[in-house]
Amino acid sequence: MSGFLGGGGSGGVLPTPVTVPNGGTGLATLTDHAVMIGSGVAPVTLVGPGATGTVLKGSTGADPVFGAVDLTADVTGMLPVANGGTGANTFTDHGVLLGSGAAAFSATAVGITGTVLKGSTGADPVFGAVDLTADVTGILPVANGGTGDNTLTDHGILLGSGVGAITPMAVADNGKIIIGVSGSDPVVGSLTSSANTINVTEGPGTLNVEVSTGTLIASGFEAWSGGAPYYDDTTIGSFTVSQAGTGYVKGVPVSWAAPQTVVGLTTGNTYYIYMDSTGTIGSTATYSESLFENNVVLFEVLRDSTAPTNVQVTVKENHPYQFPWKTSVWAHDTIGPVISNQQGGANITLNGTQKIEISGADELEDHGLETTIPDSGGVAVVFEQYYTLGSGKWARNAQSDTFDGTWNNAGTPTAIGVNKYTVNRLYVSKDDLNSATPTYFSVMGDAEYNNLAQADTAIANDTIPTATGELAMLELAQLGYIVFEESSTSIVQVIIAKETARTSFSGVTATSASLVLTDTTNFDHILSTADTTVQSALETIDDFMKWTEVTGTSQSATVNNGYVANNAGLVTVTLPDTAALGSVIKVLGKGAGKFKIGQNAGETIRIGSLSTTTGVGGSITADIQYGAVTLTCITANTEWLAIPEMGNFTVV
Repeated sequence: MSGFLGGGGSGGVLPTPVTVPNGGTGLATLTDHAVMIGSGVAPVTLVGPGATGTVLKGSTGADPVFGAVDLTADVTGMLPVANGGTGANTFTDHGVLLGSGAAAFSATAVGITGTVLKGSTGADPVFGAVDLTADVTGILPVANGGTGDNTLTDHGILLGSGVGAITPMAVADNGKIIIGVSGSDPVVGSLTSSANTINVTEGPGTLNVEVSTGTLIASGFEAWSGGAPYYDDTTIGSFTVSQAGTGYVKGVPVSWAAPQTVVGLTTGNTYYIYMDSTGTIGSTATYSESLFENNVVLFEVLRDSTAPTNVQVTVKENHPYQFPWKTSVWAHDTIGPVISNQQGGANITLNGTQKIEISGADELEDHGLETTIPDSGGVAVVFEQYYTLGSGKWARNAQSDTFDGTWNNAGTPTAIGVNKYTVNRLYVSKDDLNSATPTYFSVMGDAEYNNLAQADTAIANDTIPTATGELAMLELAQLGYIVFEESSTSIVQVIIAKETARTSFSGVTATSASLVLTDTTNFDHILSTADTTVQSALETIDDFMKWTEVTGTSQSATVNNGYVANNAGLVTVTLPDTAALGSVIKVLGKGAGKFKIGQNAGETIRIGSLSTTTGVGGSITADIQYGAVTLTCITANTEWLAIPEMGNFTVV
């Protein structure tokens, strides 16, 4: 700038603006508050004045300008906490920011739905579920949906109290019930029984239920606590119940411990063994309604009059409580034990010559108490063989599966005389629980008969002795009769006469399935010596000359049967290995392949004057489709006579 910039102290006049090369601005005037910007040798430029809060911001290659600070574009670095910043430039999305003194802020992990931020002394808080045990203090009042209390009686039933705290009832003991009380808390009470009324008397609450004449009040057996043995009667005159159990007396549960023993069982009596309402064992030889109403009856045990040492026989009597005792007593008095006969089983059948087996399964019904009578599977069953003494008391002659033809001669078992007959009446009773097998009884006849017809007449007239007195108290159901013959030392007739609820007996002498004395002449050789009963004989007769259509190419023949050969190829019907004299086989042709009669080892077929080659190589073959032949065994097992009925046969 040339010239002189100063005041007018000497009275001189300022020269024209001094140029930049001369150290001036090149401007005569300057904008108030504006900022001068150099422009090389050109006059300075003025920027501004800037608005309040703006700053002069550089611009590469251009004049700076006033403007607001843009924190995104104009600022670098992070504002430290000491200057009011966070000290960090990124944070976890949705995380809560946490202070760390002068250090940079940090962020928590993201809290999942339902969690809250929970403090931790001396450490950062974290998100987590609210633990009502550890995180909450105080008791939630009823007004806010709580109980208003933090300690309640174990097993106590909770009772509301308006807006007051919930309160618990006293703990209910076994068998007690809750009874309402008008306007007050309910109470715990016990059921007690008196006659036909059930009363709950404890506390202010009461309950009265009338039951019509007691028929709905359950009394009887429920369950055993363990398995067999359930009793021990080996000591004569005493009886031990060996298993604990439960039942009901007039609807009230009864339980008993074991073992418990009752003594004093005397000769010539049948006793009912029971548990009373306190679970204590008892016995009585007297049957009554009150016995079954007021006790849980378990067994019947007969102490008989067998000399020199009595015998004790036990059967079950544990009628289930679900079967009303009053109905049970009525059924006992009017019906008694019966064979259900649903399956037509429990049929006495001869086994050998002196034994009896049971054919077909069935069930013994003792008014709500059931015993399975199993098919004995071809094995003879054991009978308790009883007779009456002169005093009328019962004694056991034998416990055996074999009958020996003994009769009751005025109270003394006696072998029947020469060529005489005697009759026994057979029964079945319940099982004894220790074993599932029913107990079988026979009552010895008290007469000898000169022939079978006299024995049958006595059966028809029902003069055969029956079970009575202490023996009948074991509740027997009749099976039928056996007739024993001295001359053959065998049972010669078995009569099925079952005691059922449908009729008095399932059969009488005219319709019973008695023994058949097989006569092969009278039956034209249809029956064999194995067909000893009506059932067996009828089945054999039913199967005689049964016809079978053979649609394959081979068939093993059975005696006394017929076969229709129906195949497009040759059908070979082979003779049986075993055949009795007179056995017959018939074969008819139907299929286009015709048929051939084949042989087994040692067999020969005679046809007119011709004979086949003996053995498996021999045969006869029909020459037409509808040929027919009858073959009859003329030498047992080996030789057959063929009688052609249609067509000719090739003999090999």
